Amino acid sequence: MNLKHAQYVLTVLRTGSMTEAAKQLYISQPSLSQTIRQAEEQLGMPIFNRDTAPLSLTYAGQMYVKAAREVMSIDTNLLNEIEEIKSKPPAKPVVCTMPSRQ
Repeated sequence: MNLKHAQYVLTVLRTGSMTEAAKQLYISQPSLSQTIRQAEEQLGMPIFNRDTAPLSLTYAGQMYVKAAREVMSIDTNLLNEIEEIKSKPPAKPVVCTMPSRQ
């Protein structure tokens, strides 16, 4: 699973349609469909039931979405932590010395 696949699958799920998801993602519908197919090929199973309107998840799709949400959450948390580190002033180095033996 890569972040782009996860984002696209979650957008399709949220909108219920490839066409609406493509609009929200500012990509063409064929490009979105191709990316979803790549995610499904990587998974080895379909993610969406395409016979329903709005699109619904297969059981494998439910597992994929659960993992995708976790991955996206981890990515967001990491980026937030990195931004927090960047916004703090650099720590001053600490020098420790050991007493000399006589």
